[in-house]
Amino acid sequence: MSLHKWCSNTPEILNIIPKEEQSWDFHCQSLDQRIKTLGIIWSPQFDYFSFKTVLNCHESCTKREVLSIIARLFDPLGFLGPILTKARLLLQKLWVFKLEWDEPLSNPIAK
Repeated sequence: MSLHKWCSNTPEILNIIPKEEQSWDFHCQSLDQRIKTLGIIWSPQFDYFSFKTVLNCHESCTKREVLSIIARLFDPLGFLGPILTKARLLLQKLWVFKLEWDEPLSNPIAK
């Protein structure tokens, strides 16, 4: 497998890589430029990672919707480990309460 579209936040490294294989040009991009790979968003200019997910918050939520939201969070590097653990503990609590898949959650759990 041949890797392509390299990216770095260090100009010296990008100078070694041919322009056609670069995904991001250190000198020409705007400050809000972000690169996304494997569900992780990286800002090379400021060197930080971020995640984006869409939550459709409405009054009645079900166990099926909770599982769907948790399953959408893809975290290959483990950055969201503490958040995913908390979400899985919530799902485990739903199993303990023996809720059906499409039964609305009680108010304290839904919040």
